[in-house]
Amino acid sequence: MDCSAPEYSQFKFFGALMVAVWPVGVPMLFASLLHKHRWELLEPDEVRQTNFIIDPIRILFEGYRPAYFFWELVATLRRLFLIGFLVVIAQGSVTQLALGLFVSLTTITLHCRVWPQKGTFDNVFSLAAEWLVYLALFLGM
Repeated sequence: MDCSAPEYSQFKFFGALMVAVWPVGVPMLFASLLHKHRWELLEPDEVRQTNFIIDPIRILFEGYRPAYFFWELVATLRRLFLIGFLVVIAQGSVTQLALGLFVSLTTITLHCRVWPQKGTFDNVFSLAAEWLVYLALFLGM
């Protein structure tokens, strides 16, 4: 595409708009959908499996224990912070690294405390991935 073409300006505007909308819009959408159906999501797995009203949002909570149906929102916010927000904070500084280590260690601690996924293997695997992120940040010191 030619950068001087009018279509380029339109796509550039759309891209900038989506960069601004996505970090706020997606977590808000997840939060509103989960909040709307919170009472159905707190039911035991046997009941949730037969509730077809929550089928469209099943991907957001299916892997988690009923008490932690919101954990996908926590994971999305963690990823958004570590990948999106942290990139623009004082690039290459100790502050950037310290914030990344803090958020990473906080989510590791929360994960160890609540063990949100249904299966032990899923929890261990997720926790290992979170430790790898922490290690990558730590080695960046």
